[in-house]
Amino acid sequence: MFMDLSSEAVFASGELPTKSVHFWEGVQQTPGFKELAESALTCLITPTRNANIDRLFSLLNATKTKLRNRRATATLDAIIRIKANLCNNDECCVDFKVIPIMLEKYTSSVMYQKSNTLASSA
Repeated sequence: MFMDLSSEAVFASGELPTKSVHFWEGVQQTPGFKELAESALTCLITPTRNANIDRLFSLLNATKTKLRNRRATATLDAIIRIKANLCNNDECCVDFKVIPIMLEKYTSSVMYQKSNTLASSA
């Protein structure tokens, strides 16, 4: 009836993770448990207090100001994710380490893509 998940390939160390999110991410990769893990992860990311939502909206309002209201949604989403991740990990942008794959992905062809609507109207 019970399954020993520590023997699964996703738990290579042979030990189960102590953090809930890491555990369920591993279970999600185990055949037959994807739906269960997705449900558990959804429960874990659901805010339980209004303070978390208030912080997120404060971050959004600080990022998208009247002077910076033309930012694309994808750009705004990326900035907020970066700021929230740094804040959650008690890190500062000064300490951020750039890895080579980031530099490979950060190219002018990616950063300055023209959308189809702009290209067709020009």
